[in-house]
Amino acid sequence: ITMSNRTYNKLWVDTQSSIKDVINIEDQQQQGRPEKDRVAAFKNIAKIYIRYIVIYQNLDFCYDQMVHPQKRLLLKTLLDSTIGRIIELKHELVNLDFIEFSFVDDVLAEMKITPDKIDIPIPAYFKRDRAEEIAYWDNLLKETLAKMGAKKGSDEIKVMDKDEAIKLLQVHERARQGRLRAKLMMDIRKTEKVEKVKDPTEEVLSLDQYAAAVRIQKLWRGHMTRKFVQRKREEELIFIGMMPPPEYSTVFQQKLDEISAFRRELQVEYQGEYERALVEVKDELRETEGPDLTEGMKDQIRNWFNKEKEDQGKFPDYPSDEEGGSALIFNPDLVIHDSDGEVIKTGDKGKKEEKREGEEEEEKGFRLGPSDFLNSLKDGDKTFSATWSNRDESHNPRQSVDELMIRDEKKTEVEEEIRRQVDNLMREELDLLKAAVERDKGKKGKISKKRKKGKKGSKKGKKKKDK
Repeated sequence: ITMSNRTYNKLWVDTQSSIKDVINIEDQQQQGRPEKDRVAAFKNIAKIYIRYIVIYQNLDFCYDQMVHPQKRLLLKTLLDSTIGRIIELKHELVNLDFIEFSFVDDVLAEMKITPDKIDIPIPAYFKRDRAEEIAYWDNLLKETLAKMGAKKGSDEIKVMDKDEAIKLLQVHERARQGRLRAKLMMDIRKTEKVEKVKDPTEEVLSLDQYAAAVRIQKLWRGHMTRKFVQRKREEELIFIGMMPPPEYSTVFQQKLDEISAFRRELQVEYQGEYERALVEVKDELRETEGPDLTEGMKDQIRNWFNKEKEDQGKFPDYPSDEEGGSALIFNPDLVIHDSDGEVIKTGDKGKKEEKREGEEEEEKGFRLGPSDFLNSLKDGDKTFSATWSNRDESHNPRQSVDELMIRDEKKTEVEEEIRRQVDNLMREELDLLKAAVERDKGKKGKISKKRKKGKKGSKKGKKKKDK
């Protein structure tokens, strides 16, 4: 199993390298000038189309046999995006060539790829992932047929073993060849009888014993030599893989099928462990690190309150949930302000530049249209490079659930949940602080008024005494 894991991991790494190459090719074609020659444009798209088909076959094979649940999530995304991109490119080929079937023989010869390498089989997960749904509809169909009075054994199909099928075909083929030989011999005998009737006076040649023996030996040696040459030719064809051996052993293929079935069972087992780990790790993080995170966030927000009070002379307004809440306090560098003080997202500048480029007149010619799946492939390639490309998996030779990754993912979710709870608490605390400051201001105002009145009264008393 460990060797199999290494094999599929290596195949995935090679496939990701192919994905990166074909993405670069597409980017170069989209950024370059449009192709005015229709034949050249068809060849360019056909090359990309063939590359995606090879990538799809490898991804489908990896997704069918890989057991790591977190890798299979990314593989599923890449596989679906690749299928979508193949469909888009097929539409482009049809629009260029104006026929449903695309003839890419010249491109295959140029790329040195045989036609069988671009077959598009149905993805294996289409049926396996929908096993429950398919079983439900099969049972519903059987119940419906039973209510309609169909025979019970009408839908049962006898499955024939491969060896039995081969033997049956051999029996019928030998019978056919025997009938042909019998017919040929019958025709020869009829011909000989006709010739004898035509020449009844023809003398029968007689041979002595020695000449007859020589003739028999000659015929026998020729027969044996032809058999020897035929056997040597078959051995050579079997050796170079152009012909199956006469006694083909299915033991190895059966072993491969058993290993594949076992790996699919492991996929189900590890997927269950992964789903349980998502809940357990999150609960553990909430219990162990939740209180410390809560207190740490509260301290940071209180420090921000005090700093703003010292700098501005008043408590700040707490950011709303739509603005990001306390995330703006913890990560102020993620927000960019323009000259008017308005918040700008980092992606706005790129959009403006894209709009300016789009306003210019495009040259005539063919260029690949916008894709709904290319960005997903690029994101998947970035995720692979950041997460799996150079990851040390020596601690997980079984390729089961990687709890370290789950802990990193769930820690972010737990921090976000706690941050929202802390935001609600600190908004209330900020309102109480503001109310307390307002009360203090009101008391100071009343005390100052009383002091002013007292000063005025004392001045009047002094004037009366002076009089």
